[in-house]
Amino acid sequence: PSLHDRNITLSLTPIMASQGKVKVYGTPISQPTRAVQWFCEIANIPYENVSVNVAASRKKRADYIKTINPNGRIPSIKDTNDLVIYESAAIMQYLCNRYNKTNLYPKDDLIARAKIDEYLHWHHENTRMITPGYVGLIMRTDVPFKKWILGTDLLQRRKSIPRTLKIIEETRLNKHKYIAGDTLSIADILCYEELVQIDVWNLLGQGSDLGFDGDGTKFVRDNYPNIYQWLLRMRGLTKHDEIH
Repeated sequence: PSLHDRNITLSLTPIMASQGKVKVYGTPISQPTRAVQWFCEIANIPYENVSVNVAASRKKRADYIKTINPNGRIPSIKDTNDLVIYESAAIMQYLCNRYNKTNLYPKDDLIARAKIDEYLHWHHENTRMITPGYVGLIMRTDVPFKKWILGTDLLQRRKSIPRTLKIIEETRLNKHKYIAGDTLSIADILCYEELVQIDVWNLLGQGSDLGFDGDGTKFVRDNYPNIYQWLLRMRGLTKHDEIH
């Protein structure tokens, strides 16, 4: 079995770091949580999942909010040294520095590192909009549909996505194999969890054949060939199928 197979339900008792494993707090339906989990697999960092139900009331998540993440959001980690970090990009940056994963986040190459950081900062207001613009309505059944329509800038988020895809297609992947250059980095892992949803959910195309190699894949292949080739490269990475 893989290192992430063991799921631990969050209790209301004080949480102690387990020897030798990073605790990853979140849920598999969360894109940023999957990014951290997949990063740990790719980087060969032992970890275990702690299940957090973000749809539950803040009262039911009181222990998590008090001891791990005051925002109540996911993912978060507790390292083996008891250090707590939240926000997926910050988590992966920290773990790369802590466990010397310089192949995914260079330590001495200032230019390569800056291009990765550039994407990580850009991601939150751009690529990340795929989830609140489309997937949130599918996955977050605890949020009333009326609230999605009236309580958020849903349509504005959707309008921004073609521009985001154009930038990734024509600026980031037109001359390079990966998001921040010609080598895999944490920028790719974070980006993939958003872009793959256009593929498997067929969010922007026509047709009802969902999943990998379905109508969404055809849409991406026909409209964004560089993104399509990048998605195929990412699907070939270790533990892809187990995480997704």
